[in-house]
Amino acid sequence: NDVLYPYLAGIKTFKYFKVYNRFNQLMFETTNPDVGWNGSRNGTPQPMAIYIWIASGIANDGSAVELKGQTLLLR
Repeated sequence: NDVLYPYLAGIKTFKYFKVYNRFNQLMFETTNPDVGWNGSRNGTPQPMAIYIWIASGIANDGSAVELKGQTLLLR
């Protein structure tokens, strides 16, 4: 995959999707679920590494949802 997108199964309202590097620097942030991270920051390709993502929203039942995970950027 060339772009990392949030998966919105069971989510009624999407709040944000953020990607951080291992130094806790924000690499990418969006409030639009149709916009994903392409592995760059300000147009500069980032190095191969593990990146942390956080997604937040409201579930179909009205409860708050915040999911976290890791992704490996390969070039």
